[in-house]
Amino acid sequence: MASQLPPVLHSDPKPSLEKASPLTPTEQLALRKHEMALERAEIQHQQDVTLLKISLLRLQIQTTNHATLYAMSPHPSPASRSPWPTSHTSSARSTSSSIRSTTLITPGDTSPTPDDEATHTSLHHRKMTLDEATQEFARENTKLEQDWASLERDCADLKSRKAELEQKTEEIWYEMARLDAAEKEAETAIKERRAFLETKQKEAAELLRKRNLMNLRVAAKKVAVDLLIIIPGVSLGITVLAMELALGWRMLTWGVAVVSRSRMRTYGRFNSPPHQTYKATISMSPRPPPLSFSPSPSPNPSSHTCSSRSTSTDSNQSYTYRFNPRNTSPSTAPSYEMAQITLRQRETALSKASKELEREKAAILLEKADMQLEKAHMQREKDELQRQKNEFAAANNKTALAAKQKKDAELERQRKELWEWATIVAAIFLFIPALALSATLLAAETVGGWRMFIWAIVAAAGNGGQTTTAMYDNRPPSTPSPRSSSPALSSSSWASSMLPSTPRDISPTPSSQTAEASLLEREIALQKGLKQLADEKVKLAQEKDLRERERKANDVERRNNDTYRENNERVRTDLERDRANLAARQRADSPVYTSPVHRHSSGHEDWKIVALIVGGLACVIPGFFALGTVATVQVELSARAMNWVFGIFGM
Repeated sequence: MASQLPPVLHSDPKPSLEKASPLTPTEQLALRKHEMALERAEIQHQQDVTLLKISLLRLQIQTTNHATLYAMSPHPSPASRSPWPTSHTSSARSTSSSIRSTTLITPGDTSPTPDDEATHTSLHHRKMTLDEATQEFARENTKLEQDWASLERDCADLKSRKAELEQKTEEIWYEMARLDAAEKEAETAIKERRAFLETKQKEAAELLRKRNLMNLRVAAKKVAVDLLIIIPGVSLGITVLAMELALGWRMLTWGVAVVSRSRMRTYGRFNSPPHQTYKATISMSPRPPPLSFSPSPSPNPSSHTCSSRSTSTDSNQSYTYRFNPRNTSPSTAPSYEMAQITLRQRETALSKASKELEREKAAILLEKADMQLEKAHMQREKDELQRQKNEFAAANNKTALAAKQKKDAELERQRKELWEWATIVAAIFLFIPALALSATLLAAETVGGWRMFIWAIVAAAGNGGQTTTAMYDNRPPSTPSPRSSSPALSSSSWASSMLPSTPRDISPTPSSQTAEASLLEREIALQKGLKQLADEKVKLAQEKDLRERERKANDVERRNNDTYRENNERVRTDLERDRANLAARQRADSPVYTSPVHRHSSGHEDWKIVALIVGGLACVIPGFFALGTVATVQVELSARAMNWVFGIFGM
């Protein structure tokens, strides 16, 4: 029957996790969870199979036991009722039939009969059958024990595997928790890094924008300075060139006019040299007088002299109705056109300069607005720093005030404790004399009452005079008694000295015994009072010790508070220093938050620009002087060239 059971799965279902290495930690954990679920299901299945085997073995053992008992019990054969007899039932039937047909008690004086031999044979067969059944039962029992041991081993193996799996499960859960924590830490770090990168990107974008804006401002300033320097230079160069051209052209026209007048004076007004023909009426047209350096014509055309002055006067007189030849160009048109060109050039330069001035003005206004914005931003920062400074000062003042108040409260508490202890000590030192005084009064009252009681008794007995005399004669001894170290003994001795003395020759009476009993009671009461006083002293000492411990605990707490305060101050100082360093770094990195060194360097650049402008203006005057010198040299050279030409022509 055990062979028909399903085999136990001893395969180790441990899929390797190396294949899952490229997976994410979450997928690996899910895969491990699935593997653990499969292993648990397999273990549960193996446990179910083992339990089924155990139940079957138990059923087999019970069946064998029942069969054995049935074979050994004396009951009729169930052959007629069982259609399928087994080996156990047949052996039991044969055993029961042999037992039923056998008589166990045989008389000793009778001889064996064939029936007795049959009975002996049946008993022998029954014994053999029982031995076989016993051996079979032993074999079955041994087999069952072996199966039971194997099942126990399987159960132990399963339990060990279960423990290993539980340990692995715990390890996996621990690893899962560690991976979850690592994943959370990684996510937190990634978020922080992302936020930091976003902040840095925003700061970088802002710094790039400010840098571009500053570069634009610097470029605009540079362009403005270049324009301020180049435009006057270009206009000055154009003006000088136009002036040189105009002067050269006028000098050339003046020389040509002088040559023409000299020729007209030599050959006549309407006569031409042999190589020229003049057609004055057709080819000559009246022109406006040229812009020359010649003097104005004289109104008298008839005066002629042989001097040079008269010659120039005649030439000027003849120039009044002057007509130029056809092949000669007018002397006034080029100068007028050049003047128009120069005027247009000056207008163009003026319009350009005005536009550049407008652009520079707009740039200056923009820079002024930016400076105002920067000033407002710096003012806001200044207000914020002032507010933080005020808050820090208020916090410091508050802390100092709290410390001062705490110190004053501590001093007040110490003063109160000092006064409390002084009050307690004073009360103690006042309580002892008060207690002694009260004990004295009580003893005096007791002695007086006792003496009055004795006097009343004696008076009632009729011996009033003697008792009175004896009572008055009974005074305390004048010699001082030795001081005892104990207050109780001293008090008792003092109280005993206050009692009436008993005569030595008189035997103690019942009244004296009563007095001694009262004295003993008073001594006991006094000892109780002294004991209570000692207990109160012990309590006071305990309270003092408790107060001392509380003071020490308060001192420790105060030191801890001071330490915490110092740590807080140190942390606050570190935070302020870090904030200052961060602000300095931001001012150093950002062009808006300029440091004093940067401002100083920018001031140096402004001074450089101003120095360049001043140097340029200082160079303008020598430039004009150089241009004037060049113009003078050109005029002198032109005059010399003209004289040379005149010398060639013989004039």
